[in-house]
Amino acid sequence: MIASLPVWLTYAFYAVVAWGVAAVLTTFRTISSGTSMSLLLRVGFVVWLVVPAWLANAGTLAQFEAVPPMLVRVVVPAALIITAVSLSPAGMWVAKRLPLTLLVGFQAFRLPLEIVLHQLAEHGVLPVQMTFTGWNFDILTGASALVLWFLLRRGYVSPKVLKIWNVAGLLLLCTIVTLAVLAFPKPFGLFTPQNRIVAYFPWVWLPTFLVQLALFGHLLMFRKLASLSEEPAREGAVPGTEAEPDPETAAES
Repeated sequence: MIASLPVWLTYAFYAVVAWGVAAVLTTFRTISSGTSMSLLLRVGFVVWLVVPAWLANAGTLAQFEAVPPMLVRVVVPAALIITAVSLSPAGMWVAKRLPLTLLVGFQAFRLPLEIVLHQLAEHGVLPVQMTFTGWNFDILTGASALVLWFLLRRGYVSPKVLKIWNVAGLLLLCTIVTLAVLAFPKPFGLFTPQNRIVAYFPWVWLPTFLVQLALFGHLLMFRKLASLSEEPAREGAVPGTEAEPDPETAAES
């Protein structure tokens, strides 16, 4: 099934993954204030990428007959951990230090990702319902992220608009995740062809990395927007478009 895909399509997916990796590394550079924290974050990130890839290569995640499917046993705990971290004090600490331009702009990876999904459907490995020609309109999140990023850099976007966009983007993310689960061979298998490709490398990074990253971004965005009222207004700038200075650095200066 996967061997029949053109090489360029696989490399296009790698490019989308690289976009997500770049966003994570940029985040690390923004928030990490010490060598030990920086090392810990990077080790955790490597584990986040390597473990699903290893399980996919071992064929473990392709066991859709298990109840629940093995892929679900990996994806759901990861989503719960991300949600817990986002809602914790540590999540607020991270959100306050990330600029809104980063939180909005990195979500643009969903535009090329949806094009890749459409091509997968064209090659008969995904149901059309999971693409923008079916019931998945997440491409709107990626396209609008580019527009909002551009406007944010010029201070033209209000927090209210960002809240509406963030809610809409999260709902669209939930929609495609629901469609993907319904397309699994078991227990639903409602669409044809069935969604098996995400259990294989490198496509396993779609549910285990890219979807989780999008979720993390939305949740951190909610925390960031909730903290805007606490931030002092900066002349000539939209609050939150730049990372807050580290308290220790500010004290030294």
